Amino acid sequence: MSNFVHPCILHFLPPLFFVLVLLLCASYQSASVDLNREDKASLLLFRSWIQDPVHGLSTWFGSNCTSWTGLVCQNHTGQVISINLRNLNLSGHIHPNLCNLLFLETLILSENGFTGQIPLCFGRLQNLKTLDLSHNRFGGAVPDSLMRLGQLKELILNGNHDLGGVVPWWVGNFSTNMEILDLGFNSFHGTIPESLFYSKSLKYLDLGNNYLSGDLHDFFQPLVFLNLSSNSLSGTLPCFSASIRSLTVLNLAVNSIEGGIPTCIASLEELTHLNLSSNHLNFAISPRLVFSEKLLALDLSFNDLSGPLPTKIAETTEKSGLVLLDLSHNCFSGGIPLKITELKSLQALFLSHNLLTGEIPARIGNLTYLQVIDLSRNSLSGSIPLNIVGCFQLLALVLNNNNLSGQIQPELDALDSLKVLDISNNGISGEIPLTLAGCKSLEIVDFSSNNLSGNLNDAITKWSNLRYLSLARNKFSGSLPSWLFTFEEIQMMDFSGNKFSGLLPNGNFNISSEFNNGDVRGLPAESFLAIRNIEIKISVLVVDNSELSFNYHLSSNVGIDLSDNLLHGEIPRGLFGLQGLEYLNLSYNSLGGQVPSLEKMQRLRALDLSHNSLSGQTPGNISRLKELILLNFSYNSLSGFVPWKEGYGRFPGAFVGNPDLCVESRRVKCDSGSLPTVPGKSFEETEGPISVWIFCISAFVSLGIFVFDQNNIYIYIKMLTIKKVPTVVSNYQENSEKGFEGCGRNCLGKCCLPVSKLPLYAFKEYESNLIGNSVEKSSEEQPQICFLHNLLLGQWEDRMSRGLFRYDVTACDTKIIPGRYGFIAQLNKGRHLKKRPTEFRVDKVLQDFDETKFNFTKVGQEEVLFRFEKSNDHKRCFFPCAPPATADSSSSSVVAINVSPIEYGHVLLIPQVLKCLPQKIDDGSFLLALHLAIEAADPFFRVGYNSLGAFATINHLHFQAYYLAASFPVEKALTRRIMTMKGLQDKGVIISQLLNYPVRGLVFEGGNTIQGLSDSVASSCIFLQNNNIPFNVLIADCGRRIFLFPQCYAEKQACGEASQELLDTQVNPAVWEISGHIVLKRQEDFDDASETCAWRILAEVSLSNKRFNEVKAHILEAAGFQTDTEEKNNNHEGESILDQPSPKAVAHLPQDCMVFH
Repeated sequence: MSNFVHPCILHFLPPLFFVLVLLLCASYQSASVDLNREDKASLLLFRSWIQDPVHGLSTWFGSNCTSWTGLVCQNHTGQVISINLRNLNLSGHIHPNLCNLLFLETLILSENGFTGQIPLCFGRLQNLKTLDLSHNRFGGAVPDSLMRLGQLKELILNGNHDLGGVVPWWVGNFSTNMEILDLGFNSFHGTIPESLFYSKSLKYLDLGNNYLSGDLHDFFQPLVFLNLSSNSLSGTLPCFSASIRSLTVLNLAVNSIEGGIPTCIASLEELTHLNLSSNHLNFAISPRLVFSEKLLALDLSFNDLSGPLPTKIAETTEKSGLVLLDLSHNCFSGGIPLKITELKSLQALFLSHNLLTGEIPARIGNLTYLQVIDLSRNSLSGSIPLNIVGCFQLLALVLNNNNLSGQIQPELDALDSLKVLDISNNGISGEIPLTLAGCKSLEIVDFSSNNLSGNLNDAITKWSNLRYLSLARNKFSGSLPSWLFTFEEIQMMDFSGNKFSGLLPNGNFNISSEFNNGDVRGLPAESFLAIRNIEIKISVLVVDNSELSFNYHLSSNVGIDLSDNLLHGEIPRGLFGLQGLEYLNLSYNSLGGQVPSLEKMQRLRALDLSHNSLSGQTPGNISRLKELILLNFSYNSLSGFVPWKEGYGRFPGAFVGNPDLCVESRRVKCDSGSLPTVPGKSFEETEGPISVWIFCISAFVSLGIFVFDQNNIYIYIKMLTIKKVPTVVSNYQENSEKGFEGCGRNCLGKCCLPVSKLPLYAFKEYESNLIGNSVEKSSEEQPQICFLHNLLLGQWEDRMSRGLFRYDVTACDTKIIPGRYGFIAQLNKGRHLKKRPTEFRVDKVLQDFDETKFNFTKVGQEEVLFRFEKSNDHKRCFFPCAPPATADSSSSSVVAINVSPIEYGHVLLIPQVLKCLPQKIDDGSFLLALHLAIEAADPFFRVGYNSLGAFATINHLHFQAYYLAASFPVEKALTRRIMTMKGLQDKGVIISQLLNYPVRGLVFEGGNTIQGLSDSVASSCIFLQNNNIPFNVLIADCGRRIFLFPQCYAEKQACGEASQELLDTQVNPAVWEISGHIVLKRQEDFDDASETCAWRILAEVSLSNKRFNEVKAHILEAAGFQTDTEEKNNNHEGESILDQPSPKAVAHLPQDCMVFH
């Protein structure tokens, strides 16, 4: 069975019928019926083949049918007519003698562990009316012998993940009685058989969570339930006219359906649940799209819908109406209409991740049944309306990442049921009101990144169930209260980035059960992020017998962050006695005294005490802290020596900035004769195995909504995720005993690299697409979200501490320019004078490699962070000191720092460095770059590429990448999907065109495989290279979306056609600038930066509309796509930028033209 419960057909029959049924059932149970001998023999053979660990079939003895578990027999003949063995924990294969029960009408084996293929002999059971094999482990294809079951009413095969192949062609017409067909959560592929669209008796159809493709067609029978979610269906949305008076549940979520939402959908009179989320629906919602008052749940999230929010989406009465409305993750703009406040039955409202402006309607308090409000990640302004306290049943209020201002109103204490309160990343000021003590149910509180101030008051102490509290990045001051560590259920506390002063409270540290849970979980690396889950479920009975159940999951490292404050004094020893603590950050304070012993902190994974005034010696042997991944004692006043064999050798750079401290290594020994021994008990001096998995500090809240109607027809699940990911870097590294060989310069040339033992990150090459829009159907290994992320940043910061960069990019001022797009400006004075000049012609995209020019083989190995190569055994792994490549050293690809960085973590990916490839994309190199984006698994990590003529400064193949904790403007830009006639069914790749953005470009996403997506982009780039068209590429969203920008600015510059205004700024519009992160070199340009100026600069780069459409057509053809007539007719629409003059042909450039950027 799937996630819904099929309603009993008997529900529509007279009550007298139920009485008769109960009497019949009673007679079956009370009378003794002798079991037919042949049937008994067959059943015993069936039992002999299966495992029954809970002895569910222990009653199968004797001859009385009524005493045999799960059996119903005919009174007169004793022949078995029904077998129901649901959820008895049975397993094994099915004995073929089960097929001798020829009078069997019902066979239910669901929720067990049966394996093998569905027996062919089931086709002999021609009296079967119900066959339920759901939630087992059957595999293979559905046998054609089942088409003989002409009496079958219910065929339920849901939840057999290895059951697949194409859906049988006969499944829609083999039985004229078929009412329920459930093939969900399996592995079926291909198209939906045509027979299913015409099966007259069919009422309930579930094909969800498979791999079905093809266009979605209308059904010509009156369906009651239709679930086709989580497939790859395309086409536009049909009207389902034949089901206008019957359809109650329609779930088409997570497909590739496009176009607008037709108003005829609202004509479905009985519709209670409509889920169209995670498709490619676009355009505005018609004001004529108004559903009936019977609709309970409407989910249109994760689409490309635009325009204003509908003023009226459903009829409503005093006793019925919408319970859940989700329009999140779209492109809706304008204000929140007041009509939404008239949906009196509404219990969950999701409008997050849109472009909404204006204020939150004051009348939102009229929605007295609301339990969840999520308006996060919009541009809402004004204050939180006081009237919101009218939503007195509210459990979750999520308003983060808006432009809200004002103060926290004292009257919010009326929300005494509130569990989740997130107002982070706004402009809210003032103090936390004392009256907020009335919100005694609070468990998740995030006030971070606002302008809150004042001292901490005792109101917080009343939140006795608190599990996550963040006040980070505000203006709180005063001393930390004595009750700080007294919350029994607290998991994560973040007070960083404030002005707290005084001493760390030295109170009772033994209250929090999480802080003091010393059980070392010993999670394997693959489960490193499987942090302890905390779950609460609340059920509330609401109007019209509809029920909404709210739950949330908090998954967080157990930690304390008090960094970047004004704290002084010694660290309380009790703080270092918290056995359950995984993360402790006290950096950037003025703490003094000695570092307490770490002996009891067996679960510690990250410890940062840097930038304080700590003195004395290091805290003894840490070899037994097997979970420890990050250690930072830098920039203190520690003295003495750090022994190599006490576990500290794993953390190079952890003691930088302690001038009186001697750090031992395998080559450097400290004279310990005159140094005192470390006081206190030391750890066992054993090295032990070294973990190579990087620690990620993360906390996220997931909210789930379940809606049931009065007939218990359908369970609707809606998830909301709020992620908080502070940056935690690793300085972890394994020790190397290698002596150096080579030319002596320790370079990346053929003389040194083949004999070098550099760290190696070996990534897993996926066969299926882990980055597309579809929901994954398997539990296969997923990218380690924090491993590569923290490895890269830890190594990058280590190179910074060594002084390998030409300047400190973290000191550069950065701001978001006010306006609709949010362009990002950075002031990096004189960067053009510090970076390497271009040494090649800009009139040719393809040029031969020139070893006399600067190239990456001349780079020192100290600039290399690690090798990045495909794993040989299809498993992800990391070798801190890998041996040299033996088969082909020239195939080594490396990740190195950019010594003239644009942003934090700026690195270069250099494919097959020893092959000395020119700056020219090929299939293999682009796939490598795409894997880097996937492995980083961080949406703030982007990979970019500049071709020659598009501001690449080195003619040696390389990609760039860095972190920026803000959305690039191009990532938020509107797009229009380009319709295709071929290619999509082969590769599943979707190509869209940017709209209303200053640089014209294409967006690639989706794909049945990562290889397919990569090949589509690479072939497009190869076409541009071969036709001498400069271009830039941005890989964003963890590899899910790839932006391609053909450009012409270097050509204009060389021909003297570039605007003087842009030339004066000395901005080189490469991939980062085109994406909206603009590096400015002059103070006056930074001070005067505006959206208009940014738009004008980038518009200079863009091809004209005419030229772009010509290039686009060739790109689509090169990528194996073909635009249809509609696209050709519409290619002039959706443009709001001024067309640029058509650039002169590159061939007209003078042959001696060379432009130094």
